Amino acid sequence: MAALELEFNRSDYDDALTRIGKLEPLHRNNYAIQRYKAEALLKMEKNQEAERVLTDLTKQRPTDPEVWFDLAEISGLAGNIVAVHKARAEYFVLIGVYDKAIEQLTYAKRLVGPDYRENALLDTRLEDVKKMMEKVKQLYGNQGFSPSLSFNLMWK
Repeated sequence: MAALELEFNRSDYDDALTRIGKLEPLHRNNYAIQRYKAEALLKMEKNQEAERVLTDLTKQRPTDPEVWFDLAEISGLAGNIVAVHKARAEYFVLIGVYDKAIEQLTYAKRLVGPDYRENALLDTRLEDVKKMMEKVKQLYGNQGFSPSLSFNLMWK
């Protein structure tokens, strides 16, 4: 890993990817290696490949908001706008900002068009998030609980 870090410090991303390719079979699904891989691909402007790596990481670490945040950013660079909104929604769910998550899922739904399967998945997730938000409201009552107040400038 130290050699990998040195290659990154030298901006030698081709060599870094070669090293990662050798490390992957020895350390399957290693988080650090996969993060380096996504970063190297991003630096090389291979955004769609970086998006695939981060998508795989969300399956390994579905409760890690940082992975979802980064996936949203890279999906945007890869031109996958539906994925941007879906990843943002998951990020907001994980940090408890349910109204922003609903907003992002609604944006994604507008973009998917007539894709029945994707619409059904988005509808299901929207309902899940609405239920989560309702539970939070029940816990806090009408005390003005609104976790999105601090996020009103983020990702408008």
